[in-house]
Amino acid sequence: MSQCIHCKEDASYHFRVLCVQTLPIRDLSGERRVQALGLFHDFSVCQRCAKAQLEAALHPAKTCVKKILPFGIVLLLGAAMTVLFRSEPPALQLCGYAGIFCGITGLIYTVRTIHTVKQEYSALSPDAALARAAWNCFLTYAPKKDGENDLTYLPVSEETLRLKKDELMLRYDLLPAVAQKAWDLLHRAQEEDSPT
Repeated sequence: MSQCIHCKEDASYHFRVLCVQTLPIRDLSGERRVQALGLFHDFSVCQRCAKAQLEAALHPAKTCVKKILPFGIVLLLGAAMTVLFRSEPPALQLCGYAGIFCGITGLIYTVRTIHTVKQEYSALSPDAALARAAWNCFLTYAPKKDGENDLTYLPVSEETLRLKKDELMLRYDLLPAVAQKAWDLLHRAQEEDSPT
């Protein structure tokens, strides 16, 4: 029996994923990426953690405050700077206006994201919503970095296997050559896992 990635209890949801490593390179010519395919890994999530993830998405009041608090602070600091420095040089006032703009923009984006996620879960059947919550729980607790490399996980699932190569590239932000190799590997893994 496999263990949950988060709480180490016996797991109910199991995911086979292909790992993609992305190394961002910044130099004088700008920013570019180098990507390489990693190995297949198996991860699991328990029923309790999946239910907690789903509950947080469907009833976001508890987590909403934590997510919007930083933008509220930026908004208040921007407003305070605008009032305190109204007789100072315009550059200081501009910092206050920038804080107000960033705070409002961040609040709107965060609230919209929370609302969109809630709608997506609500549109699914209870079993599908719980499976999606388990996947999102896995993404929350899966390693994000391997040294300097950012990690992306491609699920070996029916949904992913239905994607065309260019759709796979766009959904997971892959370079064209890596998307081609990933598509081939995912389909080969599915064929090997299928009963003959």
